[in-house]
Amino acid sequence: MLNLINRSDDGLTRAELPAGLRHHVDSSVTDSVADDLTGRGWLAEGRDQRLRLTEEGSAALATLWERVPQTLARIRAGFSDAEYVQLINLLRRVVDNLDGHSDLD
Repeated sequence: MLNLINRSDDGLTRAELPAGLRHHVDSSVTDSVADDLTGRGWLAEGRDQRLRLTEEGSAALATLWERVPQTLARIRAGFSDAEYVQLINLLRRVVDNLDGHSDLD
């Protein structure tokens, strides 16, 4: 969500969030995530109802990006490159089987 809002030219409304996050987050939780990030001081909602990153949010996003290589290394630990590619392809098939939806109804 922080990345999505950061890449927008003028912030996003809560109604615009689900479309931008449809492959990453179930749309039923976008409001609660936005509330959490606002509560942390990472997002601010203007009078125009657009969410924008605060200075704290920009700093948090930068810190998160700094941690990506370490996190990816932990995820990949014990997997050969071929096994990791196979795992990602299998997970993509699972998502495709669910038509990109996490609900099982």
